[in-house]
Amino acid sequence: MAKKLFISDLDGTLYWDGRQYSSQAAPASLAAIRRWRDAGNLFAVATARIHLFHAPLTAELGFSVDYLGSNGADLIFSDGERECYPTSVGDFLTVASWIRERRLDGTAKIYTGGRWVNSARGLYPYTEPARMRNAQREGRTLSEVSLSPADTGLNMSLILRPEFLKEAQAGLKKLLKGRLDPVASDYDNLDFIPEGCSKGLAVRCLAAHYGLAREDVIVIGDSENDVSMFEAAGRSFAMAHAPKEVRQKADETAASVAEAIERCMGRGCFHCMLQDKRQNEHRLI
Repeated sequence: MAKKLFISDLDGTLYWDGRQYSSQAAPASLAAIRRWRDAGNLFAVATARIHLFHAPLTAELGFSVDYLGSNGADLIFSDGERECYPTSVGDFLTVASWIRERRLDGTAKIYTGGRWVNSARGLYPYTEPARMRNAQREGRTLSEVSLSPADTGLNMSLILRPEFLKEAQAGLKKLLKGRLDPVASDYDNLDFIPEGCSKGLAVRCLAAHYGLAREDVIVIGDSENDVSMFEAAGRSFAMAHAPKEVRQKADETAASVAEAIERCMGRGCFHCMLQDKRQNEHRLI
């Protein structure tokens, strides 16, 4: 088998226990990744998470993983090379004002100056502790720090009550056109991706880094921000629990990273593949 590159989303994909989001990869997926690499293939992760998670993930997987972080705006290659495309703090301040003016129940955040900064406390997700990220637990607010619009940062996003997400996304697309693209990465989260960046472009960059053709690249994800990866790969999987509009953009569905890898290695039996095809057709109805 010629060398292949398998790229997985993290939250809701590699970090999925079969029923819900998990804080670590399932043992079956870790075992499949080991088999995949033992066969001479490459494995990478594309995630909305910031560069700070690269080291813990490397420790968990047991090898230095190629890390397409911040939705493709911060690429950390396993050989030590790095490409970073920061976000303007001025745009963060614009979004913070936009939220405040519309009295939206949500909080914007950005990593700048070596710490997380949130637009305000007291709004979602502070009112829903289970949905809080480290940015809210450990970060400071605009009232506690001094930021310049000329500063830059990474991993800007907006977490807000789900019923406001679509409306906010449409409004912010117009407000930030040509600078940032607000893309859903969860049912209550919008990630702001710098112009000229995406997970899909990062996938193409990593493939070129290894001298691989599009048909040698396989990807898997579960959210809107993963769709650009599907378009950049020779074979794409959507997680079975992904929204219908995401599943429709992928070539196949799979219940786990382990299942997708095993099928790519030709280990799935004909009956299982036929059953998955029927399940996929049912999910898309």
